[in-house]
Amino acid sequence: MAIIKNILVGILGMMLFLPWIQRSAEIFTISPLSGDFVPAPKPEFSLKNWKEGVFQSQTEKFTEEKIGFHTSLVRLRNQQDYFLFSMANAEGVVVGKNGELYEQDYIRAYLGGDFIGESTLEKKIRRLKFVQEKLKAMGKDLVMVFEPGRASYSPENIPDRYFKMYPKSKSNYSSMLENIKKFDIRYIDFNQYFIENKNKSPYPLYPKQGVHWSKYGSIVVADSIKRYIEGMRGISLGKMITTNTELSDSLKFTDYDAGKAMNLLFEMPHSKMAYPQLKFEDLPLDKRPSLLVISDSYYWNIYTAEIPMHLFKHGEFWYYNSIAQFDQDKAREVKSLDLKKEIEAKDIIMIMVTERFLYNYDWRFIDNLYEMFTPELQIDEPYKYANNIRGVSDWLTMMIKKSKDGNIPLEEAVRRDAMYLFENDNKDKYMLFAGLDHYYVGMKADADWMSKIAVKAKEKKRTTEQQLKLEAEYIFSIEYPKAFEKYQNIQALIKEISSIPANMEIIRKNPYFLKPEEMLWQEAYARNEGRKILLQ
Repeated sequence: MAIIKNILVGILGMMLFLPWIQRSAEIFTISPLSGDFVPAPKPEFSLKNWKEGVFQSQTEKFTEEKIGFHTSLVRLRNQQDYFLFSMANAEGVVVGKNGELYEQDYIRAYLGGDFIGESTLEKKIRRLKFVQEKLKAMGKDLVMVFEPGRASYSPENIPDRYFKMYPKSKSNYSSMLENIKKFDIRYIDFNQYFIENKNKSPYPLYPKQGVHWSKYGSIVVADSIKRYIEGMRGISLGKMITTNTELSDSLKFTDYDAGKAMNLLFEMPHSKMAYPQLKFEDLPLDKRPSLLVISDSYYWNIYTAEIPMHLFKHGEFWYYNSIAQFDQDKAREVKSLDLKKEIEAKDIIMIMVTERFLYNYDWRFIDNLYEMFTPELQIDEPYKYANNIRGVSDWLTMMIKKSKDGNIPLEEAVRRDAMYLFENDNKDKYMLFAGLDHYYVGMKADADWMSKIAVKAKEKKRTTEQQLKLEAEYIFSIEYPKAFEKYQNIQALIKEISSIPANMEIIRKNPYFLKPEEMLWQEAYARNEGRKILLQ
């Protein structure tokens, strides 16, 4: 018994000392964790850091990461949570039914949880239509491409709790598709194509543990885009031939990206995936058109396969309209480029986006072009501020929560915050857009104020609305005299212009694809400055 006891104590001692031995000698080679992990820096001691507790917390994190077998222990914990609770310890990753993996934002988008509103989406598509027509006049083609969405492709495996969290409603995808058809914009819908071919495709279009299309799916898309462009422009882009399709148990590229992010001890069960091998018969450079693609991470599978380099004279990829990839090794920030020159040098422009990012589908690309092509128009400041809010994913998530808590549409929640920011940045300019509505909201929400207005209206033999307007105008004129004068002038010009039917006919058919009320305001604003836009 004593021998057994000594052996057990020895084994226990070894287990206790193994992490220290591994840290010191690195006996075993252990692969690092996957994902965005920034190693904790070595803490620097200072009296200030010590008093504030910063040094202690940094030391704890640094020491924890330096423990031998740290990554193995993390994987062990993750494996346990996945096996026992179907839980993923990876940011945004959701374990669905039958071991299917999703990202939460795809589920939210599919169910309409991030729907930014009919009015906002129509404005975006109107701008897209204007830019499309402007480019067409320059001999260029603009195409909108809907990439597939992970949740739309396999909604049957979404965990039930998400249907309670986001009751199925209109989505950005369905609304955008309606508006794109309404305004006759060129588009390709791979979201619908993937859904329709889910059970027809010879190989999986989506991997079970990946949130991007499969490598095979990306090649199908690339071939379809090639054929579409050839038909659209009446040209040949050369030959792209699949010489062989390898079926492999070893998943490559992004086919296991969500599974990899979970950092498990063991790879999750999956089927074989297809990896086509391509051969190209290139046309001479002077026979090829130039291409610019503004897209999200889905496009990497096409880009890194060097497909654009074989088919186009220039095959640039502007990643989230932020980083411009000119070739595999050369990149620049988009904001450092001359947008006008870049657009003039392209023949075809494609905006490609998955359903997850449709709330910010072009990453301001179309808005930048719209403003570049319309210097005669006043910038739509409320829209710009709202875009800034929607352009930051964490901010949008916060707005979604605010809309739920306040029981108001997301579009209205964003509008309110946008106007609040606008007011704080430039009050005089803000008042030109907000006008009397700025005061109406506050007055109507104040019962005492409204009761006094009602009494005064009765005394003056006016309606409550008439008295409300007079009160608002008076306060406006006192608080912002210059803005009030300009506002009143613009309103008078709006009344004057709209009183002539011929003017309104021109306003309704404006080439900017603005709504009549927006174009009317733009014309009145310009006239107040001594300019004209459409009317003589």
